[in-house]
Amino acid sequence: MSTIPIHLLNAFVIFNESKNIDAAAASLQITQPALSKQLKQLESFFSQRIFVISGRKKVLTPFGQDLHKRLQERLGNLQDVIGETITLHGQPESSLVRIVARRGVLDRLASCIRFPGRIYFREEANEKALEDLLNLKAEIGIIHKVPNTSELVVKPLFKERFHLVVPKKMLSKRPSYGEVLFQDLQNLPCLGYRPDDEILNSLCEKKSIDLKKLKVLRATENYQSLAEIASAGLGWAVLPTYIHIQDGRCWVLPIPERDLAAKPFFVAYRPQFAKVPWFSELLSEIKQYLATS
Repeated sequence: MSTIPIHLLNAFVIFNESKNIDAAAASLQITQPALSKQLKQLESFFSQRIFVISGRKKVLTPFGQDLHKRLQERLGNLQDVIGETITLHGQPESSLVRIVARRGVLDRLASCIRFPGRIYFREEANEKALEDLLNLKAEIGIIHKVPNTSELVVKPLFKERFHLVVPKKMLSKRPSYGEVLFQDLQNLPCLGYRPDDEILNSLCEKKSIDLKKLKVLRATENYQSLAEIASAGLGWAVLPTYIHIQDGRCWVLPIPERDLAAKPFFVAYRPQFAKVPWFSELLSEIKQYLATS
């Protein structure tokens, strides 16, 4: 089958999403006869009919309906994609940058970036963030696993360190970080980031706490919520150091890296942005803030 010019496929999609052929032609900025010619040219590529005439209107055949549905998923936003590309490579004031990351990272960034253009923050897990970057649904992803792809530029961004947060109502005296503390914690209720908290589990394994006996009383996918639950005295938790406990209700003990290694995070983006001056400045702003928060 011969390669079909993209403008013919785009004309077909626009025609079927418009009220009539005149509106479609206006949207495509061509004349009505020119659009009719393009639709006939497109149909010549297929052995099946795309349209039939019903009264005075062109109506899609079952083949045409199926073709339109499949093309709509891929070409329906073609004009939007073109517009986004133009603005992204233009002035920062007119740009829209979509940043995908987990919620805790976005919460730290949302009120601090001074970029003059528009930014849309969207919470996504690691795999979905990568999918959005590859499918042109995001410009910047902040991820914690390096993808196996050459389609993205991936650079180190920051390392997340952790501390131990223990409610004072559970331990009345400030504990020393060590084996005695973990013997006490093994018998106390704790809190998890998700039901299967890999960070908590890693620390417990290092300190010989039996995971089967660990009493995870509450679990949430939001570290700030986890901190509030700990402050309420419902359990001890392992929290990132950017979460500040300020109410005086908990003991906060740094966890040394020998027991729990810092978790690296990376920034990922498509290589086409590497030479856009304002994009580099935005990345620097993101890195500067996350590295110090």
